[in-house]
Amino acid sequence: MAAGWNTKLIVETWSHSDPIATSLGLAMAAHHTGGRHLCMVPDERSRLEYLNAMSNAPTVPEVVVGEADAATEGS
Repeated sequence: MAAGWNTKLIVETWSHSDPIATSLGLAMAAHHTGGRHLCMVPDERSRLEYLNAMSNAPTVPEVVVGEADAATEGS
């Protein structure tokens, strides 16, 4: 979740059929703070569904496909 008044990085995880309301709220927070919004999804199906659902968001988050632990390995 976004925290603080000057958030610079918002990271979330999402999978197909999850509710999109929180993601829209996070996109709005990123838009207001000028921060970067990153969403990690487990597969291509989830990526396509997420991007379609977020098409009307104020900003479209960056999407990374892969399991969260593998996608962040080495960070």
